[in-house]
Amino acid sequence: MAQWSLTVRSTYMATPEQVWNAKTDPAALLREFTPYFTLTVPDPDALARAMRGDAPQRFAARLGGPLGLLTIPWPMSIDASTPITSYQDSSTNLLYSAFQHTHRVQPSGKHRVCYTDEVVFTPRIRPSILTAHTTRALFLHRHAQSAKELELDAVEGTKTWLHRATTVAEVAFA
Repeated sequence: MAQWSLTVRSTYMATPEQVWNAKTDPAALLREFTPYFTLTVPDPDALARAMRGDAPQRFAARLGGPLGLLTIPWPMSIDASTPITSYQDSSTNLLYSAFQHTHRVQPSGKHRVCYTDEVVFTPRIRPSILTAHTTRALFLHRHAQSAKELELDAVEGTKTWLHRATTVAEVAFA
């Protein structure tokens, strides 16, 4: 199955601390998914601590459709965190055989911050291009939801890039 790389970047009129606090708050994370999905984590406080710099930790989360219907296991790990700068999570689940997600907070001038989601994933569902574009749409939705709480820079706004990884064999036979 094909591997994909997705980058979604928004520039907010905020401080790094404001963006970091919003992006590592489990309640804000849940709001980013509404109304399309629900995400249930057994211990939201432990999730916040792991995202904010405590030791890496695994979580037995569940991802559900609207109103929490049709939930599926979403085992996830917070793999690393550098407070106010970045954290990384990963998952292997029914939708993705690999899902690696890096969250970056970078100052971009006075009271401006670039927040970037970098996701490398391998969909289990074919054709993978549908899963890739659905994943992109979800991340754009999440950034739009965040812009309800963090003021989006009117000029920079939100930008996105989606690429399919190409292997040597694919190049040789293309």
